[in-house]
Amino acid sequence: MDDYQLLDPTKHASVRIQNQGSLLKLDRGMLAPAFLGEFRSLACEFPIVLTKDGATGQFLCAALLGLSPQHLSCVDVSGEWQDAYLPWSLKRQPFLIANQADPEGTVTPMLSLDTAHPMISQDSGELVFDSSGALTHVAEAKLAALRSINDFAAKTAEFVDRLVSLELLTGLKVQGQTANGHDIEVDGIYGIDEEALGQLNESVLGELHRANQLEPIYLMVASLGRISAFMRQINHQQTESP
Repeated sequence: MDDYQLLDPTKHASVRIQNQGSLLKLDRGMLAPAFLGEFRSLACEFPIVLTKDGATGQFLCAALLGLSPQHLSCVDVSGEWQDAYLPWSLKRQPFLIANQADPEGTVTPMLSLDTAHPMISQDSGELVFDSSGALTHVAEAKLAALRSINDFAAKTAEFVDRLVSLELLTGLKVQGQTANGHDIEVDGIYGIDEEALGQLNESVLGELHRANQLEPIYLMVASLGRISAFMRQINHQQTESP
């Protein structure tokens, strides 16, 4: 169970963060939340799709990390992260921004730490604070990812709302079979309806371009090519296995 505490240089002076490696806690199984500002980097590594929040029914952008929990493209056979790009939503772990309200109701964003996260240790890894009480470079990198999420969260939500209003979303279903005969099936994800996209008039396309929302649409479409690469990777690993 998560145990978020406001980060304190005295209270958490001995806390260490272990290597990302196999200790990544994936927020949505095979899916990691994705944000507009990282679409270019994500599209080179992962299909960018949408999924529905189980509680609210709202669509959310996400990077598809693999075709099954046992076949994540981002980890090698030993379970270590191997991709060049780490999505912000994973890079920020085990930190989160917590909103702290004062008696007057003014809300201030504060850095919090999930002390129950598997990456947290007292014995190994990099310290969160240095001897002067300042954040170490490891913690600063995670804070930078949190800042990026904060900067693009609202813009990403607006982008998704625009896709919904233009009826540009369509359900996706990935089906296949691995080299050793195991069935692969991924559903519950959504992508861009290319036929609907092709029917948009110049006025709407112009509005999307001016709002910096046209490029991410095409990045989402192009990124789906990574699905076939995922299948090839699975088959290669299985053929290489003794």
